[in-house]
Amino acid sequence: MFIMYMPEDFKVKDSREVVINGKKTQLTYSDIHTLTIGASDRRRILSREVGDDGLTCFICSDSEQDIKITTEELPGGSVTSVDVDELLRDAQRKDETK
Repeated sequence: MFIMYMPEDFKVKDSREVVINGKKTQLTYSDIHTLTIGASDRRRILSREVGDDGLTCFICSDSEQDIKITTEELPGGSVTSVDVDELLRDAQRKDETK
């Protein structure tokens, strides 16, 4: 899980320099569903809320290469789901190879 607070004026296609784990990097609001850390670490946005303090809280998935997430657009919003069975199978395979 990745959580980042950004100024309320951070919009789709914007990039800002941020500090993550003590290192400077670029954070890009790639599209309505995705934040990208650095050049290629794409994170699916699970939740986005604007607070009274002028900051937007982005709650994102782990790296997209590590998790299968789908988003279905519906009238009035969208539904995001995680394939938990696939995650469990991947974890089990990793344990079996140790």
